[in-house]
Amino acid sequence: MFIKVRTFSLDKTLGCGQAFRWKKKGEFWEGVVKGKFIRLRQEGNKLFYEGNAELNLIKHYLSLDIDYDKVLFSIGKDSIINKCVSFYKGMRLLRQDAFECSLSYILSVNNSFKNISMLVERLSERYGDPLYFDGREYYSFPEPEKLYSLSVSDYRSLGFGFRAKWIYEFIKSVQGGFDIYSLKNLPYDEAKEILMSFNGIGHKVADCILAFSLEKMEAFPVDRWVRRFMLKHYFKSKQSDDKIRSFAREYFSPYPAYAQEFIFYCSWDHPF
Repeated sequence: MFIKVRTFSLDKTLGCGQAFRWKKKGEFWEGVVKGKFIRLRQEGNKLFYEGNAELNLIKHYLSLDIDYDKVLFSIGKDSIINKCVSFYKGMRLLRQDAFECSLSYILSVNNSFKNISMLVERLSERYGDPLYFDGREYYSFPEPEKLYSLSVSDYRSLGFGFRAKWIYEFIKSVQGGFDIYSLKNLPYDEAKEILMSFNGIGHKVADCILAFSLEKMEAFPVDRWVRRFMLKHYFKSKQSDDKIRSFAREYFSPYPAYAQEFIFYCSWDHPF
């Protein structure tokens, strides 16, 4: 089955580094979203899909329902960002599950994409539910309840290292009643303040969670790639991350999260 898509790139959306469990196998992308296996392939303006996920879930997850032209027009303030967009036009921000996204980005602290993906997959294989498609076994990301009984040592045994205590504390807060999904209904600043009250969640991790799972387009995560790009192209002298965030959130409003992902992708994949 397929759906028609417009100004959409599956490869750029799933290959830009915002999510950690998608795998490219030949012409297909395979992943698990909210406990559902999904296999995707794109040919021109046709997006073919297989698996056990409903079409509405796929459309929502891939942000196929947004006014993409409006986003590009809003962030296209200068030739610099427009050059980034020209390389990666069609990339959408995913609407990831907020619990999975939170744990994934806590694990991202001082870590590589390859290692984060390995750790998230290991957690899923150990504590997620098995899913079967075409005779192959896949795993869902574990529900919070599956992790309530685990100790810091259990997380260390998965290879989480110094991040094990942060993951343990975050999950204990969820067990105690913290509702990560409720942050979507709060203003950006308030939601970010709550996230940053957790050990292991600083400005960058909080903004990634807000942008990639809670639909807070005001977020502008700053990592070393984005910092280097912004200092080179938008500032004449060294500036703090706070200054960079503040400038970008105003300059690229109301969609700085999209501007950030174009800049992030461009800065490591196609630097100029």
